[in-house]
Order: sequence, then C-alpha cells, then structure tokens
Amino acid sequence: MQKENIAQILSTDTKRTVQTAAHIKAPLEIYNPRSIQMVVEKIKSTWKGKTILLVGHSNTVLETIDAMGGNRPVALLNDEDYDYIFKVVIDDAGKATATGYQFGKPHRGGTSTMR
Repeated sequence: MQKENIAQILSTDTKRTVQTAAHIKAPLEIYNPRSIQMVVEKIKSTWKGKTILLVGHSNTVLETIDAMGGNRPVALLNDEDYDYIFKVVIDDAGKATATGYQFGKPHRGGTSTMR
C-alpha cells in the first residue's frame, strides 16, 4: 500500500479500525457502517478518480463492495478474517471491480492474491 497515493481514509469509530488507519498518512474521516449506501455515494461523488482506504469490519466490508457494484472476492468473512485487503476500482463508466489480497501469512489457506 505504500505505493498507493491514498487521498482519504474512511474508518469506523472502533479503536481497532482507527489504529489500523493510523499507519497510513492521509486525512481520516469516521463513517457510520450502518449507512453503507451513503458512504458509497460520498465515495463516488467526493473522491471520484482518487484512491481511498476504507477500514471496516468483517460484517460490513463485503456489503460495501456489493453496494459499489463490485464482485465479492471471497464468499463471506467472519471475525477471524483480519488479514484481507480488498481493492475496488471504479472505472469511468461507473463499473466496479474488486480484487482481494491477504496481508501476511494467510490464516486459513488462500493465497497472497485471491479472486
């Protein structure tokens, strides 16, 4: 992620997600994970063409990818799935493509690049 030019970080207000986001040098904004559609609309309107980092939870990340119109790189996540990073690219036509990666040693099989 060091090579990514991250313009904005969106994080839930939990201690764990804020601490994760703190490792990246970019402005931080707290979002409400219960308002995923509003978050997606803001991403598309405010940061169009920019790279943002969204730090969330196992019970909201895939739903956010769905709301962006992307494909789920993994079928489901649970509380033990702490090592995934998903990259969603929205093209000029508004089509979203999601790719999944695992950070560090995969904890339950998988590979460093997931689809």
